[in-house]
Amino acid sequence: MIVRLFKNNQVAGLIFLLVFQILIYLNALTHSPPSVEPANLPDLYKSFIASWMNDSLVLALGSFVLITLQALLFNYLVVQTGILGKPTYMPAFVFVLICSLLPENLYMNPATLSNIFVLFGLISTWEIARKPVAIPPVFTGAFLLSVGSFIYPPLLFLLVWLLIALGILSNATVKDVAVLLIGFFIPYLYMFTAYFWLSTPEDFLTTFFVKPFGLPDYRLKFRITEYILYAVIVITMGFSFMHYLLTAHFYKMVQKRMFQVLGYLLLTVIIAGAFYNLFQKHHLVLLGFPMSVFLSFYFLQLKKNWIADLIILSIFTLIIILQFDYF
Repeated sequence: MIVRLFKNNQVAGLIFLLVFQILIYLNALTHSPPSVEPANLPDLYKSFIASWMNDSLVLALGSFVLITLQALLFNYLVVQTGILGKPTYMPAFVFVLICSLLPENLYMNPATLSNIFVLFGLISTWEIARKPVAIPPVFTGAFLLSVGSFIYPPLLFLLVWLLIALGILSNATVKDVAVLLIGFFIPYLYMFTAYFWLSTPEDFLTTFFVKPFGLPDYRLKFRITEYILYAVIVITMGFSFMHYLLTAHFYKMVQKRMFQVLGYLLLTVIIAGAFYNLFQKHHLVLLGFPMSVFLSFYFLQLKKNWIADLIILSIFTLIIILQFDYF
């Protein structure tokens, strides 16, 4: 039933998506959470955003709007690139599902905000793939990811991902790589100049390169329901990868390359979280874009729709149980 709504780019699928998201966010919009603000936040986010967005309703509404816009824009990108081979709202639906797995992520956080810049990076990779001159999208993508790393430092790792994407999607030259690096480091040059005049260079290095990175304390509080939820997601992702590897030879070259780019994005985000000193559960939001494509691919390819429906309903049920426990 659920998967059939997204088999094609139907209005019913969009309506169901919005209704589903409202249901997911209902508790966050009507209840105050035990704690609005995580214990550890990046310095710039804490100073310029968290300082004036400290109301739970504002944080929930901000998250709702951002996730909705990101889901619809990313869905449009996926349809335009033809990664899944058909127009569908399934990527948007799965993206909302992934970003809403944990009740803590229903409120505005650095990862949700910085995900906008990851989306711009993905748009730039598509522009690189379809345009003979890659310099403008390369510079734009690198520049925006760099700005996003001020909000959420793990985005620094995406410089490596963007270099890999450039190599996969185009015949990259030394000039292209130089443009990418210049675009990425220009915001840091401006920020260094600001710290040089207003503070000290040592504060700049500490804030952006020393304090955020290291081996984090992974002793986060996990509930039994969370372990079950993670197990369902990981197992489903495993089946998705297996299905892709078995059927990859049927796809067009552009589809294969975009799947590779998203696979490297998934891997880079996981590695970034492993070395982020202020690691929090909201890092899971950054996995939304690649995971939504791989899971959508698997759900749409399943011949027995009831299996996909069962997985989605199981995830939704676990999300609701987590919310009741949290609120």
